[in-house]
Parts: sequence; C-alpha cells; structure tokens
Amino acid sequence: MSKIRLGAVAALFIAPLLLSIGFCVFIYKTSSCPSYQPPEASLDKISTVVVFSGTSKRLYTSLHFLAKNPINYLFISGVNQCVHPKYLISFFKKNKKNKTTVNLGYKAQNTLENALETRDWLLKNNISSFYLVTSYYHMPRSLQLMKAALPHSTIIPLPVHPSKKPATFHAWIKKIQLLFFEYVKYLGSFMQIIQIRCFL
Repeated sequence: MSKIRLGAVAALFIAPLLLSIGFCVFIYKTSSCPSYQPPEASLDKISTVVVFSGTSKRLYTSLHFLAKNPINYLFISGVNQCVHPKYLISFFKKNKKNKTTVNLGYKAQNTLENALETRDWLLKNNISSFYLVTSYYHMPRSLQLMKAALPHSTIIPLPVHPSKKPATFHAWIKKIQLLFFEYVKYLGSFMQIIQIRCFL
C-alpha cells in the first residue's frame, strides 16, 4: 500500500477520533462552567451587561443580575419576539432605584452579527469592559467571536444554564444533539474569526 493510501486510511481513523475528543471537551467546558462568578476586585467597575438574544431566559438572567449589581447600561443584541417590553417594564417597576439605560439592537440575525452589532455599540459608547450573557452552550462561540471583534476588551461571561436537568432518556438525547450542533458551529466560527480580522 502506497504512503498516500496509508495516510488517507490513517486520516479516516484519526479525524473522527480527534473530533470525538474535542466534542467531549466541549461538553465538559460548557456543562461545568458556573452560572455566575463574582467579579474580581479589579473588575468591580464594570458597568455594562450585553445580552445575545435568543431565549427569554437570557433576559431573565440579565435582569436578575441587574437587580443585585449596579449596572449603567444593558445592551440586548439581536432583539426578537423573546424580548417583550413587559419584561423590562415589570423589572423597572419592581426596581425603581435601578438607573440602568436599556439599549436594543435589531440588526443581528446570527452570532457573528451579534458580535459585530455589539462591537459597534460598545465602540460608539467608549465601553471596553462588560458582562456577556448567553446560553451556556452558546457561550464558547459567542466569547470567541467577541474576543476577535474586540481583542483588547475585558469580557466576563455569565452563561445561562437550564433550571432543571433532563429527566428522561429522550431529553438527554435532545441535549446531546443540541450540544453537537453547537460544537459544529463552534468549529465553524474559526473561519468567522478570520473574516472578522480581515474586514475590521
């Protein structure tokens, strides 16, 4: 067997193995990342929360964070039907002392556009440090793209975890499928990083 054929056969075995190992690492990192880590003393002046819209629970998490932390700005990127005004109205009625300014971004349709829309808003407002809120499985990709868009910024991740663990075998399968598709998107985001660095 020629060296070329040997290399092709080896690649057929090695590539799936590497992808499987990478997927296991991805599951571990996303599942073990805590829902909230108190900021270090040197970061206590961060006054902005950015939310990548997608599920209503991401908004709930950011509002819960605002209720306990002095934040000046809340920016929600990729606003859609999950960001209903009633959530914001009810929150500020309950927290009358909260002086947070809410800003909504409507242009983003995907994670790459979330990162670019957020970058434009942060630069416009001269903000270089912020908390990033999104789902736990979505955080690695979001964080990677945000760091590429704003390499000199300080980003504190606040991943949103589900309130309950899957209760059935079918639910576990659905969760694994969700993580696998997100893992594929995460790998694809490396090409988007190149795109960001070429055009910014």
